[in-house]
Amino acid sequence: MVSTIVVHLVGFTTLMIILFMVIGYVGINTYMLIAENEEENLEKIVNSLALQLRYILKIKTNFSLTLRYPLEVIYGRQYNILIGSGEAIMNRYSFIRELDNNTIYVIAVDLSNYMYRSAIIAVNSTSKPLLLSEDPKIFGSGTVTVVEKIIYNNCIYLNIIVKGVRIG
Repeated sequence: MVSTIVVHLVGFTTLMIILFMVIGYVGINTYMLIAENEEENLEKIVNSLALQLRYILKIKTNFSLTLRYPLEVIYGRQYNILIGSGEAIMNRYSFIRELDNNTIYVIAVDLSNYMYRSAIIAVNSTSKPLLLSEDPKIFGSGTVTVVEKIIYNNCIYLNIIVKGVRIG
């Protein structure tokens, strides 16, 4: 006959295995949900920033605008924003690929450089080139950033200035 200790040991071990499997399953699914939300939020942020910057470019006069973007991408996590040509961004960040050299992009990158999303602002032309004061311009989501558009000598200059820190 089997001892009661062996029966209890087998039952306890089985319950622990089931408990660890449930905890692992819930943990993996929760992490995947957070990662998907972060990707979607980064996509929304870059699309919003690209729209704001395209709006500046459509105006036919000199103009300045304070960029609007959320302080955190998800659950207290801040992110970096890059604005620049594809070539300059790829030279600075080796993990970002598949950008066109002649195109100006806005990119949102999480602080671990694991996840990023990009959107096109404009394709640079030779008739009226778009020049950035810094290429690429990098700033954090916790900053107040102003973009100045200056039209001079048939060129469009974008001057991106970090004015201060936002407090959430």
